[in-house]
Amino acid sequence: MSKLATYWSIPVHVLTANGDAVTIEGPEEAADFLRDHCRKKEGRHYLSASGLCAEAAAHNGKLEVSREAFISAMLEAGLMQQAPRGGAVRATRTTAPSAGSLA
Repeated sequence: MSKLATYWSIPVHVLTANGDAVTIEGPEEAADFLRDHCRKKEGRHYLSASGLCAEAAAHNGKLEVSREAFISAMLEAGLMQQAPRGGAVRATRTTAPSAGSLA
């Protein structure tokens, strides 16, 4: 029986030490990235993310908590990919405003 992969609601875009862009889609990929691409295997956020991502990958932890921990570890390691010029994409309203809000 194969283990089902788990995915975050929003992927995380990071850089390898060589500057290659990588998209991490869930805690299993995050745990692998932490193990294989972080030069320093220390730091408060690295240690926290390693444990939380491993737990979430084994379906024993909270997905979004592991994502936030991974982001913190990537910031700590200087491996977060910068947002594209122009900033983040903003959500737009897809429904008409209610009658009460038109007054």
